Amino acid sequence: MLTIPDFFSGLCADNLKVHFKAALESLAKEQLPLERCLSEGGVVDEVPFTVTIYNAALTEVGARAKIGVFFTEMVGGCSCGDGPYTINGYGEFEVVVEKTHSKVTFTILADD
Repeated sequence: MLTIPDFFSGLCADNLKVHFKAALESLAKEQLPLERCLSEGGVVDEVPFTVTIYNAALTEVGARAKIGVFFTEMVGGCSCGDGPYTINGYGEFEVVVEKTHSKVTFTILADD
């Protein structure tokens, strides 16, 4: 279970987007379901990812946001002579942080 301890400390509607961005970008890449957004069968590169917050709201059960995550996908070469290459990756998610235990849930949003 993924949690973000102290997520709700000092949180208010005015700083919600900034707070979400900082909290999510502090996570390790393995904690986000980025592997579900790989387009070429590669792996998520070690290069840091960037989170964009499209909307965010406080709810009765916690906080919810629609986010976009930009990352780098490293793809292995097709033959012995080809080296690996990188491409830009992107995924959109709905993120919910529950107030009681700061449990984080990611739901991938389908491409439109």
